[in-house]
Amino acid sequence: MRRPLVVLAMTTAAVFGLTAPATAGPSQAMNQLNESERKICAENPVRCLAALAVAKTASDESTSAFSGQNYDGTQRDAARHCMWQSLLSADHGSAYAKRWGDAHEENPAPPASHEMDFHNNAVARVWGGQIARNELVAHCTTSARAAAFKDYSDKQRLVYIAK
Repeated sequence: MRRPLVVLAMTTAAVFGLTAPATAGPSQAMNQLNESERKICAENPVRCLAALAVAKTASDESTSAFSGQNYDGTQRDAARHCMWQSLLSADHGSAYAKRWGDAHEENPAPPASHEMDFHNNAVARVWGGQIARNELVAHCTTSARAAAFKDYSDKQRLVYIAK
């Protein structure tokens, strides 16, 4: 019975543009999530949809706030992670948000990029329990604008939100 619900969740995600174009079929949308993310969705597809909706909000809001930036290592990336993890924590608790954050980082990326994302996710989860939900997007945007840059030897600059 869970398989059809996961397909429904992934189809809905595709329609919302969360994981694939709206024209994508259920299996293509599901393939956009890694194995750990699909496992979380299979456990509770309704909660999964809520988590994916929060991810969509974070993506839209960070894109709006930092429209000229790419994702990796930028203020836009830091804001997106902050919004996603703080809103998810506010709605579902920090343990659930951490599961999603950790699962999401199971992708091929430079170690420094993962380090930045884990840091920003952890800061955001704390804020999700301390700051009013309706203030989190603005707080994350402001924090990303004021964030410190950390330079790496490969000339990569990453954005770390202050605690």
